[in-house]
Amino acid sequence: MRLGVMRMRLGVIILTLGAAFVAGATIAPAASAVSAPPVLFGAWVQQGSAATHADAVRALETQLGFTLAIDNHYRPWTNTFWRDEQGDIASGRTPMISWTGRGTTAAAIASGSQDANIARVADAVKALGSRVLVRFAYEMDQPKGCPRYLGSPAQFVAAWRHVYDMFQARGVANARFVWAPIAANYATGVAQAFYPGDRYVDWIGADGYNWYPGRPGSKWTPFGDIFAAFYTWAAPRGKPLIVAETGVQEDPAAPGRKAAWFADATAWIHSHSAIRAVSYFDGVSPKGYDFRVDTSSASFGAWQAMGLDPSFNPPA
Repeated sequence: MRLGVMRMRLGVIILTLGAAFVAGATIAPAASAVSAPPVLFGAWVQQGSAATHADAVRALETQLGFTLAIDNHYRPWTNTFWRDEQGDIASGRTPMISWTGRGTTAAAIASGSQDANIARVADAVKALGSRVLVRFAYEMDQPKGCPRYLGSPAQFVAAWRHVYDMFQARGVANARFVWAPIAANYATGVAQAFYPGDRYVDWIGADGYNWYPGRPGSKWTPFGDIFAAFYTWAAPRGKPLIVAETGVQEDPAAPGRKAAWFADATAWIHSHSAIRAVSYFDGVSPKGYDFRVDTSSASFGAWQAMGLDPSFNPPA
């Protein structure tokens, strides 16, 4: 249900530790609630009926009672619109640019044929003048023929390294590259095959969902079960980790189960200290799966409580 006329639909909730934006920072993968570092709370906000994306963000912040630390933006390969990112920085948020490679291929990127576009985007990110998370080519490990598949693992690695090297050569010191495949693919080794190497990655991420009950044959899956394989592989690498997308639907047979899922996610993050960011997809998926946070007042309240929890240290 809606939580007031000012309530905008949310998109992706992101929790992140500001200090961990330093590239190459070493993070101990200890699993202790006492030693777990604080994380900051953010979101991608779906514009909905708001006049602009910025209006939707401000409306959400008014309802929450605090300013978001991160504002996530989905951007096309040839993006030229940076006004929202500029607004984020002016408001004290860190923009996260989820930059899709759709419209090109890994082979084309690695060949140099896309260099003019890469250079233009790199210069735009540099001009923002503040730290930016660049989530380039997320879910690159989708099967061949799917929207975000750009090429084979070898082709993708070459493309990623080319983009990363171009950003470095152009002095984009404020960019932090986020590598984010599909969470389930860590258990099979498919995700790891696309890893460009520690030298070329600043953050390691994963996208994973509790698909129940929308997806036929799915079962209710706790947050920790979704991301266990990801954490096991990624935490020892000593980089900040981000759950780059996640979501949960209401269980019609168990009201309150979605709210409890958020509480369980909070507890799991407490005990897995390499997690520095978590994104929640708050929207209805193209297939009609309703991951919105405000599907019930209990759900929204539990998510809001996540951001107000002292361990997540929301910004003022």
